Amino acid sequence: MSLSHYFIFLACVLIVDIAALYGCYFVRETRDFDNIRNETFSLSMPEAYPIQAACLLAASAALFFFIPDKAWMWENRMPQLGGLCVFCALTGCLPVKKRAAGFFVGLLELAAVGGVVFLMPDNGLSEKTPYPPQAVRAAAALVWFGVFKFMTSLRRSEGIVAIQSFFTGFAALAMLVLAPFAVPLLQTGGVLLVLVFLTVPLYYALDCDLPMNKAGAGVFCMFSTGFAVLTALNGKWSVSCLLLSYVLFELVCVCYRFLKNTLLRRAEPLLFADALQDRGASAEHVHLLIIRYHLFMFALILFVVFTDIQLQAVILAVLLYWKLYFNIMTPASKTSFVELYRQVKRDSKNGLAQTAQVIDRLKEKYQKKPDGQKDSTDEQQP
Repeated sequence: MSLSHYFIFLACVLIVDIAALYGCYFVRETRDFDNIRNETFSLSMPEAYPIQAACLLAASAALFFFIPDKAWMWENRMPQLGGLCVFCALTGCLPVKKRAAGFFVGLLELAAVGGVVFLMPDNGLSEKTPYPPQAVRAAAALVWFGVFKFMTSLRRSEGIVAIQSFFTGFAALAMLVLAPFAVPLLQTGGVLLVLVFLTVPLYYALDCDLPMNKAGAGVFCMFSTGFAVLTALNGKWSVSCLLLSYVLFELVCVCYRFLKNTLLRRAEPLLFADALQDRGASAEHVHLLIIRYHLFMFALILFVVFTDIQLQAVILAVLLYWKLYFNIMTPASKTSFVELYRQVKRDSKNGLAQTAQVIDRLKEKYQKKPDGQKDSTDEQQP
């Protein structure tokens, strides 16, 4: 499929999605138009992201049908990835009310991800590692599943999954135009840009609430993480890391802030986005900040694509996010990377010192308790 034919296909997807999404909006708006309210009202559209997820799956299937050369897609197991997205949508529709049921659904998703990983081509990965190929594939399946589940949990913070999906589609379409390295993969990922972009007027111009359910989040998150996995299998592992850089940044923040809250006995928000809103930032300001850093990551992606320097780009992305976190959480500190390293070192020392004080207090408490019990038993003896 040529580039002109591909843009004609995107225009057709755009028309169909506008008819479905905004048709649903006008139906809901007509129902609530005559209602009189004494307070501000935002129209809720819980059907928005399920419609977009269904359009994404349908557009991916249609694109697979129209692409004349399907050998690359079969070799890289893209139909199996589409089936995995459908499976995640179905598991998201299951009524999970107990932990045992949620654990069972998680095992099913892990088995599905592992099955797709073991079906994917090796592409020379086993030769680059000294470990057995099956162990490497099992570890890759666990990492993919962990990032996928964490990304689905980000749907509770409004807009983050949509922004991440939009960035994936934007990067895929830009790489397709500027420097294509895997054309069917980039053509499939570019559909995300059109679909997620159509939700922007609903949220910002029409002031609609767009809650994302588990089924829609499962499709978008699996599609985004699967796109990153296939990008890594095609020799651009740094591009996959940069595509999921914000998700990985939030994952590191959650682990770091959880340990910090445990050691210092605090109850601060774990997510970086929630911490920003807890400090007074609006949701729109948080979204603009995330989009700005996504643009930084896209610049690094272009740097990797044109120069094939991968490790340095990932290190620079880590430093940028590291600086972002400590500049916002400790605004009084200096902005140099050396000072940030010293700040982390001081925080770790303070945390360990406070933990040692807590352990000493517990030891004193339990030492006094047996002594007090012994004295009371001596007084009771005649």
